[in-house]
Amino acid sequence: MEPLAIAAALLSGLLHASWNAAVKSANDPGAAMTAQVVTAGVVAFVLMWIVGPPPLAVVPWIIASSLISAGTLVTMRRAYATGAFSVVYPLARSLGPGLVVAAGLVLGFGVPDWPGLV
Repeated sequence: MEPLAIAAALLSGLLHASWNAAVKSANDPGAAMTAQVVTAGVVAFVLMWIVGPPPLAVVPWIIASSLISAGTLVTMRRAYATGAFSVVYPLARSLGPGLVVAAGLVLGFGVPDWPGLV
């Protein structure tokens, strides 16, 4: 694997854990999460003007991903209100890949090979 890809994956994990910890520890978790989502949207919008808009063929996938992410954010915010960060965050992060495999099976994308499952 390329060193840049490894570095990007590690940075991504650090950033995700950091902003989730910030939401959990904030006095107003809803405001903290909203600020993060709005900031990410502004950064994405600016980057889109630099690299160009996505092809129209991927827009339905962007919309679907955004809706799923919104549901995830609402669920995590509710979970943080009642559960410890050390339980909620790892559980939330580990459920995603399993749900993707299950959705792929239901939607007819087939069974992933062993390396894909690992």
